[in-house]
Amino acid sequence: MFDTVAMSRLTVAAPVGRMADVLRACTELGCVHIESYTNFEDGVNVGQASSSEEANRVSSLLAKVRAAISAFKPVNADGPVPLGRVKELLEGSFADELQTGLDLLDTHRDSEAELEVLDEQIHLLRRLAPLNMDLELLAGSARVEVYVAETKKASKAKSVFGSLTQKVELAVAPGIVAVACMPSEGAEVQMAIGELGGKPVQIPNMTGSVDNALKQLLSTRSEVEATMHSASEDAARWATNNGRNILAIHEYLTKEDEIHTAPTQLAVSGQAFALDAWVPSSKSDEVKTALRELASHVDVEAFEPDHHHHDDHDDHHDEPTPPVALENDAVSRPFELMVGLVGRPTYGTFDPTFFLMLTFPMIYGLILGDFGYGFIIFLLGMWLGTMPFAADPVAKNGITILKWMGVWCMIWGFLFAEGFG
Repeated sequence: MFDTVAMSRLTVAAPVGRMADVLRACTELGCVHIESYTNFEDGVNVGQASSSEEANRVSSLLAKVRAAISAFKPVNADGPVPLGRVKELLEGSFADELQTGLDLLDTHRDSEAELEVLDEQIHLLRRLAPLNMDLELLAGSARVEVYVAETKKASKAKSVFGSLTQKVELAVAPGIVAVACMPSEGAEVQMAIGELGGKPVQIPNMTGSVDNALKQLLSTRSEVEATMHSASEDAARWATNNGRNILAIHEYLTKEDEIHTAPTQLAVSGQAFALDAWVPSSKSDEVKTALRELASHVDVEAFEPDHHHHDDHDDHHDEPTPPVALENDAVSRPFELMVGLVGRPTYGTFDPTFFLMLTFPMIYGLILGDFGYGFIIFLLGMWLGTMPFAADPVAKNGITILKWMGVWCMIWGFLFAEGFG
């Protein structure tokens, strides 16, 4: 409880043909932390990730599952899914069901993008509507140039154009002007529009009157919006029905993908491979038993920090340090979240989790010291615990800490006789 978990060095050697079995056994043990091979020697290299059909299928499906999780943000509030059920889903129609959900997402996104384009076109047509001209005329032709611009000085257009109005056709409406001219007058027209502070207006590639085009776009927009809302509702329903399964399958596929990619962390020669890893010392016997029948060599050695040569950089290269694991009881375990926020201890040093559990809520309560506010904080924690996201382990730990803060606020509040003070 007061120290980090003691770790042991695991070394495994076996024929290359047993690599997949050894890696799967390590994954199923759930306590083996593999160290990447870096001491390159002649004839010994890192392995290659599996390129089998199964590995490619797992990788492809995992990418889709991650995309679905990122978009739907599912929550599992009903507990773990049995492994047998996960395999049954993968062997069944899960891939098709997943594609259905992703297709709904694509439909929603495509509709959103189409709505943005339609809204721009509708806004543009509404700017052109005051001119009361057909879109073909505003588009110009090979022999006639048409300039359309927005300006706050539209009322001054005739005076600015002056005698040029005899050579061009000028249409003016509140906030917008349109000018048709021969190509030879184009430069003068642009200078006059610039004097008005005009901003060019792009003419949509449409025909007919502006009013008819606007009605058509508004009708199309209603259809696209209905499609988007329908896809959104179907996607939400799909996420509710499949969220728990997606999270379970994601966990399973992640482990399978790690098995297929783990060879890139091993030392591999033509006939054999070596695995270097860390395991909790308390599980050394369990690890040996699981791997003994699969590998020709299994050795587990307790790690002992070398305190004598840590300054001798010339004679000794840096040895890998064990990963840091914390082991606390159910009461103090939620406060491992805070330890992670402030910085995990180095291996072999003091684990401050229990100390944080005792001091942080107590000091917070001492600072606030109000049983009324403490009760509100506790109720807030209770309410948050009923939300779907509370099933997430991180959120669950945070809510537990919040409740402890509320409890200590109430304790100190009663001692200080303070309530909503």
